[in-house]
Amino acid sequence: MKIDYYLAKRHYNNGIYCGDTGMVKEFDDKVFAAVIDALGHGKNAHELAEICTNFLAENYRQKLIEMMEKLHQYIRGSRGVVASLCLVDMKKSTFSHVSVGDTTVRKLNNDRSRGYSMPGIIGYQMRSLQEKTMKLDDSDIIILHTDGIPSHFNQRAEGILQGDARAIACNIIAQFSKKHDDALCIILRCMK
Repeated sequence: MKIDYYLAKRHYNNGIYCGDTGMVKEFDDKVFAAVIDALGHGKNAHELAEICTNFLAENYRQKLIEMMEKLHQYIRGSRGVVASLCLVDMKKSTFSHVSVGDTTVRKLNNDRSRGYSMPGIIGYQMRSLQEKTMKLDDSDIIILHTDGIPSHFNQRAEGILQGDARAIACNIIAQFSKKHDDALCIILRCMK
């Protein structure tokens, strides 16, 4: 299995700062992806989101729950963030994720399953975490996004899931992102 991926985002009011950020890293036949949404808007939200991204860039090889718990401790006392951390194992054809707060993870194909996000705010208050693992097929599309995109956008809209990961991510941002919020979307498209 191979993964085609792309991250697309739109800043609130087309500003210079964005409190939504994310990352994708490949390593050892795996792909790690994360979406992060710092509470609020503007420079302070942007700076906290970047602190989280830098932390994850140094720790992305750790177990997902362990990484999320360490991030919670690392930013404790801040305004807080919500996030989803995901890992695709290309050898095992599996997808695991752990999410806290208002971020969305979906696997699209025949079963159209949606991941579960625990209530809470990372850096402020977080419950016990749960990791969910799903089997992947060669044609699955995994979508991770912040609340700048409605959680129930119409994935059956004409052409929305056509093309490579870049086309899909850009289509979702263009057609469904909320104008009054930052928005970020990561597409992980499985291929043979």
